[in-house]
Amino acid sequence: GARRPLAPVGDAPCVAGCALGAFSSPAAYASGGGVDGGRAFWASAKEDRDGLETIVSEVGGEEVARGVAPVSSDDHGPPMAIFPQIFEKAGGGLGARSLAATTAHSLVMVGGSSVNWVRDEALASVRGAIFVDAPRESITATAATVPTFSERLALQLAAATKLGETLSGFLGGVLGEEAQAAKKLANARRYGFDKLAVVANADAGRLFALALHTGDVAWSALAPKGSKLLPGRAGTPDARPEVVVYAATDETTTLRWVDAHDGKTTEELRAAAFDALVPAGVDDPLTKRKAYLGVTLRDDGAALSVLPASAEETLASFANATALHFHVIKDGAVRCFRVASASRADELGSVVVAPGASDEIVDVAYAEDAPVSSKASILGDDSLLLKYLNPHLLVVVTTSAGGEAAPLLDARLRAAGDDADQTEPPTLHVTLVDTVSATVAHRASVPHGGAPAHAAVSENWVLYAYWNHKAKRSEVGSLSLHEGLIERFGLSPFKVPEQAATRSAWTAPPPVALQRTFALAKPVLALSSTRTARGIASKHVLLGVAPGQVAALDRRALDPRRPSLEDDASRKEQKKHERELMEGLRPYTPFVPLLPRQTVSYDKRILGLAEIRAADSGLESTSLLLATGVDVFGCRHAPSGAFDLIADDFSYALLLLLLLGMSFGAYVLKKMAAAKNLSLLWM
Repeated sequence: GARRPLAPVGDAPCVAGCALGAFSSPAAYASGGGVDGGRAFWASAKEDRDGLETIVSEVGGEEVARGVAPVSSDDHGPPMAIFPQIFEKAGGGLGARSLAATTAHSLVMVGGSSVNWVRDEALASVRGAIFVDAPRESITATAATVPTFSERLALQLAAATKLGETLSGFLGGVLGEEAQAAKKLANARRYGFDKLAVVANADAGRLFALALHTGDVAWSALAPKGSKLLPGRAGTPDARPEVVVYAATDETTTLRWVDAHDGKTTEELRAAAFDALVPAGVDDPLTKRKAYLGVTLRDDGAALSVLPASAEETLASFANATALHFHVIKDGAVRCFRVASASRADELGSVVVAPGASDEIVDVAYAEDAPVSSKASILGDDSLLLKYLNPHLLVVVTTSAGGEAAPLLDARLRAAGDDADQTEPPTLHVTLVDTVSATVAHRASVPHGGAPAHAAVSENWVLYAYWNHKAKRSEVGSLSLHEGLIERFGLSPFKVPEQAATRSAWTAPPPVALQRTFALAKPVLALSSTRTARGIASKHVLLGVAPGQVAALDRRALDPRRPSLEDDASRKEQKKHERELMEGLRPYTPFVPLLPRQTVSYDKRILGLAEIRAADSGLESTSLLLATGVDVFGCRHAPSGAFDLIADDFSYALLLLLLLGMSFGAYVLKKMAAAKNLSLLWM
């Protein structure tokens, strides 16, 4: 049509904390009809001290709606966009409602001064879960160390009330009067299933605390965009758990300590910009918080800043007595340092993991800080295979594009055509680095392997998943690291092998690595492993597979020691094969099936699955899982079965009746025996 001048939609420009939107009604709706009879409306939204102020007006006409809806920008962020909708009221005239989108990824539908609904879309992209224990009700003195007489009476009254509630709940459960939901909630609190998972959305600048036993959002809070979550303080009887929100810019570094139970900021610290922020390995003696080191890299080492500054003296004294090490990954190299003082660190060496211009670090995994029940594996012939347990082990997965000339390339890796110039294929490299001695413990290369790739460390196992571009399938590599072997009769009351009480990274030999590769039918989206309170239960490998499911695979299915017996094997090899089968190892096959009963996400599809985290519970048998992506999925998983847990539908009434019946029967038999003995005496 003919060009027409644009009509202004506001008297002033929209500044920060404001949003503009427009709505054009169809021509059929316009009064009078006709092609040129359409009407246009505009809307604006801005922060107000009482909430969100919205204005909807017709372009060149009258104002349709204005109001302040009770939507706090402290909880949902300032408005980013607004989309008005115009409608006819039943009593005549025009009405309007508006959909506002905020910078913290919240959607709010407002109609004048009322809020129709609020939806937090920031949960669709949360990462980096940190698990903390849920708050517990405690009966303690609040005024002084030694309670006064009135406080003692109040404490005794509270204890008596608590005891009455406990007995009432128990009797209600026995008699079947307690609701099933209340019983599950009580069991969740008793067994530690009610942990909180604190997650962050860096793009939206939002924090959430998710209750794992219900899936509810316990609290949410705003944070600087681009921030990360770090451990702050473990919960103690005297202090609540905290997490650290770390945000860095080119000029400043911000650390914000947030109470993990209610989301309130307890302290905020600003410092100069650093090249990296690493754990200091000590706690602040005043607040019991974990201290961090701000690292500024130099050619001859690194300059350090202790955060918070109150932990400087503790760090200096601890560094004099014990070696403190840390590392920084920068420019394709792992640089390893030792703390010399509270302000300086000496560089011990570096390991280049991505030397080429086309090399890329796709994933990094660290040794998990989890309990280990046994430091050796018992083999089928009763010999002991010692585990290589290094808390300073770093796994770096890199990819290289290849393309370099390789005239001596293995024939199996050559491209089609005898006369073609041979070049290096795309390769995936898995490098195991000891960050104390700055040495390579092991390195594995996978020709034609590439992204997406993931890695995880579980005890002495290193697992990595990747896509094989040549075979067009997803594969999982398994590495088990060992220090050595003790023969069947090498350990007895009369014979003890010589072993050092301490282990030094500078003198210890490299580990013995056993390696196997397995193929999967589905692409791997995420990789992790289960975690229990004492490490006694079996370990399961958690695989996030397409199209968005979580599978728990027994770690023995990926054991590099799975035997493969040839048809012409000798008698000695056959006996060794039988002993390995006695350990529970199945014969080696390159393909690992994912059975339906191994899918812990049931029939649910987790859209955009990107990360899986696991936490221990109060029961050794149970591990708590949290999978995040566009969707958030949580569940409980028992790798070895619920051997220490009574089912929720257990019949306590039947148990009580059995006990009463047995007690009554014993009483009756006692009376009968006494009467019989008395009658025998009269004979």
